[in-house]
Amino acid sequence: MTLDQLLRTERILPSLQTDGVADTVNALVTQLVSQSFIASESQPTIEQLIADREEQSSTGIGSGVAIPHCFTDEVSEIQAAFCRCPEGIDFNAIDRTPVKLVLLIITPTSMKGEHLKTLAAAAKLFNRGELRKAMKGCDSAEEMLRLLSS
Repeated sequence: MTLDQLLRTERILPSLQTDGVADTVNALVTQLVSQSFIASESQPTIEQLIADREEQSSTGIGSGVAIPHCFTDEVSEIQAAFCRCPEGIDFNAIDRTPVKLVLLIITPTSMKGEHLKTLAAAAKLFNRGELRKAMKGCDSAEEMLRLLSS
């Protein structure tokens, strides 16, 4: 699944100020809950699953990008949200650079194959330096979605 199939403007936070990984994940999951993509009672479970995943190994893939993700039966289809954190977050990324672009992916347990394809597509997309640079100049969710869809 591609990002333009997963993301809509209401799933994008163009300028998020946070205090760290947990705060960022909370903001993204809260955004999905506020738009009724995830049930509010599922939020604590999803946030804990993502925290557990981060404890295993950071999802900071380098170059200022992180892709926190989890599997859960709390959702029936893949859910995603995206944010830009202009100040940067210490995500314990593999290259130790602050993370400024965060893509959250929540996948039903039964869709592991699709999850891997989605992660691979996202990693390939964010590997493009020109995309990461262009994201810095975006002021709106609409602009970001256009870039992610191009």
